[in-house]
Amino acid sequence: MIPKQAGWTIVVLGHWNRMIFAPDWMGRELFDVKEVEMLVPLSPRAPTVFRKRDVAIQVSEELLVLVAQEATLAAMKEAERLVCLVLDKLPHTPVLAVGVNFRFAEKSPPQQLVRLFEFADEPDIFTQGWTIGAKKVVRTLTKDERTLNLTFTYEPAETQIDANFHRDVTSASAAAEAIRGKTEGLHGMLVSLLTSAYNVVLEENTDE
Repeated sequence: MIPKQAGWTIVVLGHWNRMIFAPDWMGRELFDVKEVEMLVPLSPRAPTVFRKRDVAIQVSEELLVLVAQEATLAAMKEAERLVCLVLDKLPHTPVLAVGVNFRFAEKSPPQQLVRLFEFADEPDIFTQGWTIGAKKVVRTLTKDERTLNLTFTYEPAETQIDANFHRDVTSASAAAEAIRGKTEGLHGMLVSLLTSAYNVVLEENTDE
């Protein structure tokens, strides 16, 4: 399986004051630069986006989303550093939950993974003349007060694996504690689980 860039994110659910996230504040407090690339949305409810080389930050009223610009642990650790910096600098922001997300694709799924998509109703669907396209399987797992939502999506071209490590929190400081220093460990835990349960092997992404 290879990493897929679009799904490597850190998300913080809360009530964000978007007025704080002005370009000068972002440059001074987060990016340590004088000029910050900012994308202004056409819709007032759409997120404002700030970009640096490794990470893009999306700010809306309810969500702070840090998107790794490359599907690498280095980019995710930079996203981790930045989100913790925001939480430390804005400690009174009401924060409800945090999520650390990864996405992978497997073009040649092993039998352990293929078996997930062998549904008992398929013969009856075929006899009615229907063709089955994408198939999706969702698993919700819990460990050490953290929830792992695993979504497997099967299509003829490839199988996609989306992982969401979710944790409910009651404050910005609790959110920072749930994220700080955890990203690499969560990634390792996920890869170990997928390898053990489904016999998939992590490979370098050769598409980039």
